[in-house]
Amino acid sequence: MPKFCPMTSWDPDAETLVPLDEFKDRFFNIFVNTNNTMYVTISYDGLYKMNIDKLPWELTNIETIPERIVSVFADTDNDINVCCIDVSENTQSSTVTTALDKETCKCFICVFMCFGCKCSTTSSPQTKSETINKVIHKWDSIANKLQSVATVNESCFSLFVDKNNTIYCSLTYSHLVMKKFLGNHNDLLSVTAAGTGTEGSDNIRLVYPFGIFVTDKFDLYVADFGNHRIQLFKHGSRNGTTIVTNGSYEHIELSFPTGIVLDADGFLFIVDYGNHRIIGSGPNGFRCVVGCSGRNGSASNLLSNPITMNFDSFGNIIVVDQDNYRIQRFRLATNSCGKFSS
Repeated sequence: MPKFCPMTSWDPDAETLVPLDEFKDRFFNIFVNTNNTMYVTISYDGLYKMNIDKLPWELTNIETIPERIVSVFADTDNDINVCCIDVSENTQSSTVTTALDKETCKCFICVFMCFGCKCSTTSSPQTKSETINKVIHKWDSIANKLQSVATVNESCFSLFVDKNNTIYCSLTYSHLVMKKFLGNHNDLLSVTAAGTGTEGSDNIRLVYPFGIFVTDKFDLYVADFGNHRIQLFKHGSRNGTTIVTNGSYEHIELSFPTGIVLDADGFLFIVDYGNHRIIGSGPNGFRCVVGCSGRNGSASNLLSNPITMNFDSFGNIIVVDQDNYRIQRFRLATNSCGKFSS
């Protein structure tokens, strides 16, 4: 969570960290940890990693992690060391027999997605052909074993683990965000954090929730894809407040937002998927920060349906540029106050 000065800017021309042309028609997601190791999920191909500080940039496949993986989250608590894996295979559940090496699974969570459905980021995501119970497993790197920690009725688009060791999972097709305290190993049931399970535009319902972010005060932000808005659910409340939507701010209209990140001061950065840009908030309101030409494209200053973003440890913006099959880095162009929140 970087701390920025007011009106911080980024170089409008990005550099391509990873070209993904060989994986066309796949779904990509990323997580960048505090050591600037970037984990890249490529659906139906597996999990990759690379250190974005070291040249040459090269993706390394983590072969011990099975394929059909979509979301990844790095945990900041070295005592947790979790790696959550969905072991369902079509409609059957099976036991994970592959030994996952300790260093691979240290400090991150991974989860499978898209059994019985097709990953889609169009305005009308496809309905699941069947409901399959998913089991999330915790990787204990000290004991060198997997442990079931939660069940959900579909795979997660986005994961987040808060500082209280609670995992959040956005169930896009069920219009829900679920959560589960990882410290309770006897009860695998997750509980609802946001949404009702039916789509809607009122303050208690969601339509295809995608990205999620939980603050240190346990407030939940949700990129409410189908409603073109960002919802805030205060800790302990299922009643959401719309933070930004179409027409709420001059010159800012969201189109199918898919990702959300907060900085150290609580300002929002939003992946505006349908408008092919990243917008951010600050003391003076919302503004476009990258991809601000008003069109999509493949030039270095353009995006085409970006799906998710992270900051690296220097405050640079890392973006999955989905329809250009690449991961882009927009470098911080102005002083970021030299402070970063842990």
